[in-house]
Amino acid sequence: MHNGRTLQSSLSKMTSQLTKVDHTLGYSASSQQRSQYSKRDDFIEDVQNFNETTNSRVHNDDKSEYYRQLLQNYTKEATTIQHELLMRNEELEHENITLRNDLQQLKQNSDLTIQQLQLRLSAFELYSNELKNTQSTSTNQQLNQILTLQNELNQIKANQTHQNIETGNEAVEWIKKQVLEQNKKYELEIAELKRKLK
Repeated sequence: MHNGRTLQSSLSKMTSQLTKVDHTLGYSASSQQRSQYSKRDDFIEDVQNFNETTNSRVHNDDKSEYYRQLLQNYTKEATTIQHELLMRNEELEHENITLRNDLQQLKQNSDLTIQQLQLRLSAFELYSNELKNTQSTSTNQQLNQILTLQNELNQIKANQTHQNIETGNEAVEWIKKQVLEQNKKYELEIAELKRKLK
């Protein structure tokens, strides 16, 4: 009687453990594992039948030995399933670490890209400022050239006026011609410089 109760208790505990493992693995079990679960369901049904037999005080040594052997087999199977579960947990942990590393790498690459864009933006702003300064300097130089040409032209006109008084009409006509040609030349240059400034 005592041995029968001990075996009954062991079978009940084993049934509970197998059911717990079954819920833990869930629907991710392979077809082979589901086949094993089907066998285990048969085992659980056999355990329940055995419990009913024990409760009705029908003791059969052969049947008790059969269930002892059955318990041993399913204990081995449960150990195998628990080992597979641990292995799967290790795989998931490894995948988790890999994903975290990948995420960290992506974040670092993103930060590096932002830094590169900021450097390019700073370089562009510096180039833009230098270009503005260069254009301003060039504009001032062109304005100075225009003023210089205008001063030279005024000086030539003044010189020619003074020379006309000394040389007479003939010389005046020749000088006027030269002055007109020179004036046209300088006016063209001034117009070209103004066009560039626009």
